[in-house]
Parts: sequence; C-alpha cells; structure tokens
Amino acid sequence: MPNLFSPAAIAALDAAGLDLRAPVAFEGRPACLVGNSRAVWAPFVSWLRAEPRRAELADPFDTFASTALARACTLLGGDFPPPDRIVFPYERGAPDFVGLAVRAGLLWKGAGGLGVHPVFGPWVSLRALFVFPAMTASFAPGEPTANACAPCEHCETGCGPAYRALSVPGSEAEFRHGDIWRGWARARAACPTGAEHRYDADQLEYHYTHDRQILRRLARTPAAAPPEMP
Repeated sequence: MPNLFSPAAIAALDAAGLDLRAPVAFEGRPACLVGNSRAVWAPFVSWLRAEPRRAELADPFDTFASTALARACTLLGGDFPPPDRIVFPYERGAPDFVGLAVRAGLLWKGAGGLGVHPVFGPWVSLRALFVFPAMTASFAPGEPTANACAPCEHCETGCGPAYRALSVPGSEAEFRHGDIWRGWARARAACPTGAEHRYDADQLEYHYTHDRQILRRLARTPAAAPPEMP
C-alpha cells in the first residue's frame, strides 16, 4: 500500500476502530477509502461513556467517526501531501463507495448490493474517502476485484433470494421504526463469509434503526471491570 498515512495516523485510525483502508484512484487523483469492521463499536461506546451527553448529538456515530478522521488528518505525514478533500458517503452527490471499494480490491459486491470483505464478510461499513492533491509515479492503487460478484455466484445459502423477497419500505422512518429492518438484517446474516465477525445485538440494531435509546443505555452503563489477576 502506498505510504499515504504516517504510523501515527494509522494508529489513530486503528484506535477508533477504523481498521479498513484501501488506496484507489479517484478523478485522476490518489485517494484512500477508510472503513470499519465491528471493531469500531467498542471505541464508539467508550467515547459515549466519556461524555454521556454525546448520545443526544444529532448523529453521534457520524460525529465520532468524523472526529477520528479529522484527528488522523493532523497526523498524516506520509509520502504524499495531506488530503485536500474528504468525501463522506452521506454527502449529496457522493460517489458509489462500494463500487470504489470493488475497484480498490477491498470488497466484492454481494447479492443484496452490500460490499463483502474476504475476512469480515458484509459486516463492514465505508466511512470516508481521503482525496490527495496530485497523482505521482509512486502511487499504486489496489487491484480491482476480478469479478465483483464471483464469490457469491455459486453460494447456496440463499441470501440472494432472501434479499429479493424483502419488503421495500415506503420511507426511511417506516424502515427504522418498524420491523422491516429485521428482515434486512437476517438477509445480511445469511452470508457465510465473516460470520464470526457479525455485529453484536446493540451494534446491529443501531446500525439499522439509529435508535437513540440504545446509545443512552450504553452511555449510562459502566464499562466492565477487567478480571482480577490470579
């Protein structure tokens, strides 16, 4: 991987659970996708517990992630100038992040359109795209996934039919506050790749519903004490 980030920046991203990174060319410029596995949940919960009022922010998780990404930017110091643009997937006009991840060789596209990681399966999220000022000869983007859907073509778990049978909500509110999200979560869980890396119950429900009560409860719950040494 090109040396886009200094060791200190990589350590900051890892500490926040932003443990997925892949170089990719974007609009003729060097760029790097940043994402996470379920590893992001424990640092996020610790961040909430440090100041429980953070659970009342407009979007606590996006605030946590964007703060961690901004901190990494101050520690870059790699072989490239600092990025002059950070693109988030929720921005208006944002590029197809899964398509970029397939092109970078980070993910393939699963039957339901989700990105599937070779280790973590569909239990990943893409958080940002760091875009650097100019292409140089030393930049080497990742190799594209040869066949974006290849590992899914002969899968016998039935997640493809499961996705096709899902109800399509009439609105985001209907999806988040009804039971429709549970069917989508079950279809995601049908993927055999990365089953041991599935989100836990709180992370899964919050991922789909953004239920603030989950965060309020977690923010009030003290961290478990480490076991005593014998």
